[in-house]
Amino acid sequence: MRRSYRERAKELEGRAELESGKQYGSSPQKVSKFYESAADTWIKQARNLDEESPRGAKQSLLFAGTNYGLAKKYAGTHVERVRIKKKEGAVEKKLESMIKPSWLSQGRSFAYLAILSFLGALIFISLNLTGHVVENSTSQNFTFAGMGFFMIGLVFVFLYFKSKK
Repeated sequence: MRRSYRERAKELEGRAELESGKQYGSSPQKVSKFYESAADTWIKQARNLDEESPRGAKQSLLFAGTNYGLAKKYAGTHVERVRIKKKEGAVEKKLESMIKPSWLSQGRSFAYLAILSFLGALIFISLNLTGHVVENSTSQNFTFAGMGFFMIGLVFVFLYFKSKK
């Protein structure tokens, strides 16, 4: 019976952990190879799940990245570490392309909220536009409301520029 990529990756991770736990006779290169093989298997798992289950593919890529990090830790030579680091970078790029930034994280929402609060401030401060529509309201009440909207607008402008960096 054929085992799934997930089962094979878990087995390789277990072998790497056993090998790294040995006091005598353990070679770091061997541990590094086990972790690297496990990471490669997780990537195969992610390719299989890419269409069916994007969430599962992301999870598999996260496991692959973790295993590449462990393989890099146990790698013996600088050349091996650089090779593993390149693979780890490719996994990180793939993960970044799979994770779409939300509308809020793009900063556009802050810009829209800033514009809306500045419009609210303009309406409340300008008594000629509102004409004291609300009963028992004084010009001071409208001024305070307008100042509040203006301050909120300044906060959203600050958050907008902060999110652009």
